Amino acid sequence: MIALLLGCVGPQGDSVANSADSGVFTHDSSAGDSVSTDSSGGDTGDTGGFEYDATVCPMGGDYPSIQAALDATTGDIGLSICNEHYYENVVYNDRSVTIQSIAGGDTTWLDGERNGPVFTVSGTGTETLTLNGVSLMNGDGGAILATNMSVVLANSWVYDNEGAGVIAPTVTLTGTHFHDNRDVAVRAEMATADDDVILGPGFDVTALDAAGDLWVGSGDFNSGSVAGSNLTLVQSGTSDPAGDVASGGTLTNSILDGAFGPTVAELLYTDAFGSPQVLSTGSFSADPMFAETVNYSLGPNSPCVDAGTGADPDGSPADLGWLPL
Repeated sequence: MIALLLGCVGPQGDSVANSADSGVFTHDSSAGDSVSTDSSGGDTGDTGGFEYDATVCPMGGDYPSIQAALDATTGDIGLSICNEHYYENVVYNDRSVTIQSIAGGDTTWLDGERNGPVFTVSGTGTETLTLNGVSLMNGDGGAILATNMSVVLANSWVYDNEGAGVIAPTVTLTGTHFHDNRDVAVRAEMATADDDVILGPGFDVTALDAAGDLWVGSGDFNSGSVAGSNLTLVQSGTSDPAGDVASGGTLTNSILDGAFGPTVAELLYTDAFGSPQVLSTGSFSADPMFAETVNYSLGPNSPCVDAGTGADPDGSPADLGWLPL
């Protein structure tokens, strides 16, 4: 089953499971830069069949830094970067750039040192910045600030940035984990998320299309419209009201747990517990009875078990939320 999530996480949310491949994202906040993946889950950022134009590595690479590689080249480019702690505030314009680590975000950090965003990019509206298998940290003004350029993040971490995690017209996320940023995880006109675990202080997008995700936190969940299925949205804090999940769109086979605003998407086969929602076909309001509050998995007596429309991957009636029992 797939699920969508929107929100922010506290210290208890440092370990979460990835519904796409059963790998486990972990971040030990006490260990500073220690961010790791379970490589058996396939989220290591392995270059695999990635075709790159140049390598970046302080020792033995074609270029010692990402900025040096971009300054020395023109046109669209693919960069394969070695596992290293890079201190960079990358700036470029009008080109599509793909950056993929060889070892994953647990050993590949892109650190803005609070000197500005880690990436500040602009384009004509047709270009894309793609990052796979990296950790973006210590940006000031966000980790990524993109103007007239799309951003794609896969198998990555965005954490401990001043400002929003990613600011861009269009953002596409797969297997990416946000936490401890000072503003919303994503600020965009259009955001797409598929089979991710995303933890962060909410989001602010015009339209959201997501499935198989978990969002947990006390930040605002603002979206003009949302199309989502199998989402788990948990409002865990009390100091920040959650705001509206959406003013249009549809949530299906999902869970809303907490003080969400009353104007949200149409709810189909959704448990809306603790907020004044208008319930449509198959929806209800009951304690979802989570088995635990790290991955927000369902307990065996949860009313969300077998309460959805369609079927889970094992052929049983669909459960609600991002993680089927």
